[in-house]
Amino acid sequence: MRLAEGRLRHSSGETVLHLQELRSVQEEIERLTKRVEEAEEVMLGASNLGRQLDRLEEQVQLLCEHVDLLTVQVATLEKVCFD
Repeated sequence: MRLAEGRLRHSSGETVLHLQELRSVQEEIERLTKRVEEAEEVMLGASNLGRQLDRLEEQVQLLCEHVDLLTVQVATLEKVCFD
């Protein structure tokens, strides 16, 4: 009977050890899953920022064109008014 009890204790110890290992693996999977989700959010944010930068560059280009047109108009008015 003692031999069987020893095996049972050993078996129980192994079971506890395996359960602890499984819990550790599960916690690591949860931690990595959270990191992946955070990385996906960062990538989405970076993508959105990229699109916003593209729109801002287009707006800056349009403003530069308007400034060029206004500069020509001012030059024309100066010529008409002061010549």
